Amino acid sequence: MGIKYLIAPVIGAVMAVSCSTGGAGNAASSAGHEVSAKAAVADSGQVGVAGQLPLPEVPAALRDPQARGAYIVEHFWDGMDFGNRNLSLDTAFMEQSFANFASLFEVSGDDAVRQGMLSLVERASADAEACAFLAYVAEKYLYDPNSPMLDERSYIRFAEALTGNAGVDAALKARPEWLLGVALKNRPGSRAADFGFIDRDGKRGTLHEWVRGSSSRVLVVFYDPDCDSCNGILQALASSGRLASAIDCGELRVLAVYPGMTVNFGRSRANRSLQNGKLRLTAGVSIRKNCMCSRPCRCFTCLRMMSR
Repeated sequence: MGIKYLIAPVIGAVMAVSCSTGGAGNAASSAGHEVSAKAAVADSGQVGVAGQLPLPEVPAALRDPQARGAYIVEHFWDGMDFGNRNLSLDTAFMEQSFANFASLFEVSGDDAVRQGMLSLVERASADAEACAFLAYVAEKYLYDPNSPMLDERSYIRFAEALTGNAGVDAALKARPEWLLGVALKNRPGSRAADFGFIDRDGKRGTLHEWVRGSSSRVLVVFYDPDCDSCNGILQALASSGRLASAIDCGELRVLAVYPGMTVNFGRSRANRSLQNGKLRLTAGVSIRKNCMCSRPCRCFTCLRMMSR
């Protein structure tokens, strides 16, 4: 019987910190002006602010806040004509509208997000160029690691809707289909994929071999040896008395992995952090063909907590 380690949140959620400050620049500015979710649920049916898509009017019979939020998400794009390229290809209008749409996900529930994405893609599929631009906006806001609205689960719902729509050209589906496959790797609650690594002593191993026979929880840290953010996080881990105590009593093991081909373990500040402080971190270089998930390749640092 195989090892059954499950991906679980790190301090409540999988935490990722990007080295870069670029990307999703408009997402950051739009996020500051997005529709307040609670206000939108309360004030649906209002005339849209200039340059923004008006919210749909919610039936008075819907009283529950989540039900009202779900209705708005499912019908958010009802008033949008994607054939009007003055709007559907207008960067400011589409990004602001999408930011407003995404800001409602927290009060609507996953089923409503799924249905809202299906409705959105169906309407956008009427114009190939508008649909292609929508795919770019959705990826930028929901999947770019530097976006303040990063929401991988909601991007999965968008990609599922796009790739499953018969009216969308196959060429346009190619990138979202690939990203969907990557995003579905090692989702919280799933069985952790195995991957190989070489430790600082030159010994080869795999994640499953490393944890076999142990009842401890395992924290896998993907990092870049030349990343300042990684260095700061590794230093914080290495100086944590709480984590050191968990390791000492056998509750936790930590594996720090650079998802590259080679690394000099002594040359960078990040790698020196692995050798200092209170934590005894096992460091390794992963074998790329068995890369555990997309996030280490997209941004650093990434922490994954696993338990049986």
